[in-house]
Amino acid sequence: ALAGPPALDIVADQGGRFPLADVPSLDMLEGVRATVPMMFRVTSVRAAAKRWKTLVLGLDADASEAWSGLELTIGRLPAEAGESLIDASLAQSLHIETPCRLIVLTRRGTATTTAVGAVSSSSLRTLGDGATLVVSLDTAHRWFGAAGQADRVRVFVDAAERRESLKTEIASRLPDRLIVQEPASQIRLADEILRSSELALQFAGALALAMAAFIILNTLRMNFSERRWQFSVMRAIGATSRQLHRLVIVEGLCFGCIGAALGVPAGVLLAAGLGRAMQQLLGADLPAAWPGPNAILFGACVGPVVAVAAAWMVARQSRRLSPLAGITGIEPVGVDQYPVRRVLLCVAVWSAAVGCLTAISF
Repeated sequence: ALAGPPALDIVADQGGRFPLADVPSLDMLEGVRATVPMMFRVTSVRAAAKRWKTLVLGLDADASEAWSGLELTIGRLPAEAGESLIDASLAQSLHIETPCRLIVLTRRGTATTTAVGAVSSSSLRTLGDGATLVVSLDTAHRWFGAAGQADRVRVFVDAAERRESLKTEIASRLPDRLIVQEPASQIRLADEILRSSELALQFAGALALAMAAFIILNTLRMNFSERRWQFSVMRAIGATSRQLHRLVIVEGLCFGCIGAALGVPAGVLLAAGLGRAMQQLLGADLPAAWPGPNAILFGACVGPVVAVAAAWMVARQSRRLSPLAGITGIEPVGVDQYPVRRVLLCVAVWSAAVGCLTAISF
């Protein structure tokens, strides 16, 4: 959704323009949907009293695969040589309504074009980062004096699984001065946004699970301490330590099941809200991502398991409970001692985790 359809780019190994004649025909390769030459130039544009810098994208007029991927917010696609498309966000910020007449600074003076439509920034970004004005490739050649040349050739692929095999096959057909690679925008999105976001979410999930375990353990310990008198009375009238042990574990299991029943739906709703926040942050229409049955089953099982593990630790104290000490209110030796070593160990592990996360982020 962020990087667009699976594709490959043919570019010069040293950067810059290259003759289109150097690119062999690739349409006959299995898995190649279309090849689209593109050209990029930075120039100045003026409309009425407004002037701004823009990146012009020259797109092959016959490349229906690329033109159809542009999401129009208003207007229509160019049908003649003197027509163009403008970025919708730019048009909105400059209060430009389409169709409108634009004056473009070219290599041989100025040229005019009519913006007949506005295209969304997200769909335009899949073809070229920063491009805000789209014209036909012939028009770009005429404006900037680069006939028969291109900055890149976009190769649209049927499926992402075929990309690596096609990359090797296309590279074997290209001259030495040309290389084939994944689109730079896709590489950057995958490396800088998707992977870092996934790492941060995984870290947050592990931290939330650890915090939940400590909170559950602390709650059950407090619950046991508050009811020590009742447990002592039960021991005094004949209850065994095994029965109290089983009682505490079953109670923890019940609380864990209740927490899972409330937490799983709440987690699904929070995930939907996080998806909408990421959509606004990235400026792209992301598909709805709902957890699969395995994820829901895992979430439903984690709650009871963590609660039972915490209850088992608490239940160990019930075995050492003396009926006389509990009824008279005498505190057991060592129960209320502050676990300094464990706290220091937890702080050290937490600091190491934060350090690793910071190192990976940079």
